[in-house]
Amino acid sequence: MVYNVHQRIIVIGRDRLTLVLNRNRSRLLRVELVVSLVGLVAGLLLTLVTADFQDRWGISAAQWQTGFVLSLAISFAWLVFEFVRLACWRVTIEGLVDKIESESDRPLG
Repeated sequence: MVYNVHQRIIVIGRDRLTLVLNRNRSRLLRVELVVSLVGLVAGLLLTLVTADFQDRWGISAAQWQTGFVLSLAISFAWLVFEFVRLACWRVTIEGLVDKIESESDRPLG
């Protein structure tokens, strides 16, 4: 039997690992934010396409429609911004492991 024992061993303390993961947490969670924004933009777009806006609670139909159009425009701009940030700052598992490995080599202090 042949065993694959040629691997790099990374020794890092719990506190240092926590610091590395916390520094990269926001980048790892960007995907969830982009998915949420896609859902929001899709919902607002479907509402604009299918809704028959009417006067309610003292707000005219045109004002309701304008509110939804503005919400869609702001949400779409936010989606594009977050998508660009995600594409530029993408953190892969391999990249994160490399950062953890480089942190394990650094002296404390």
